Amino acid sequence: MQHSHETSIPPPPIPQRPLLLSVSDIPPDPDGSLPWWKPTWRDVAWRMGWRWLYVIPILLLLLVLIWALFARFWIINVVFYGGKLWLWLGAGAVGAVVQAMRQATQARQEPFCIHCGYTLQGLPDHHICPECGRPYSFDLIRQYQNDPKWFAQRWEMQHSNPINAPFEAGKTTGPASGDGT
Repeated sequence: MQHSHETSIPPPPIPQRPLLLSVSDIPPDPDGSLPWWKPTWRDVAWRMGWRWLYVIPILLLLLVLIWALFARFWIINVVFYGGKLWLWLGAGAVGAVVQAMRQATQARQEPFCIHCGYTLQGLPDHHICPECGRPYSFDLIRQYQNDPKWFAQRWEMQHSNPINAPFEAGKTTGPASGDGT
């Protein structure tokens, strides 16, 4: 019986990806920015529930303002006498929409890519999103779900920090020869 001595070729090494342990570990796109997933208007509308009542006065205000443009005298009365009321109603409507957006993000039960929204159910932790190709970790997804705006602001602050920018102190005018005069 003949034994052949085959040389076994080892498999190629698996490329190691850095683990995403904090917000600052998320790499930016080549242009320095990074997209963040936001809920669709359908998701927000579903989460609004009874708070749609806050939006109705804003729609009425727009109709009154359009009408007041044609009745020039009335625009002064609408703005002057009802300005504070309309401001409060507008703030309530904006607050309701913002709260619904936050709840729509927190309501997602399955893990999802924080950049494209793709569902990551069944995929391993610390992997790459099959939809957009960006790395993810379940811990960072949970942090994003808690407060997406603060998460994005933290990433922006940490990536806009000029750590490698040259720092010059002292007198900058005078001869470049460095004789100090």
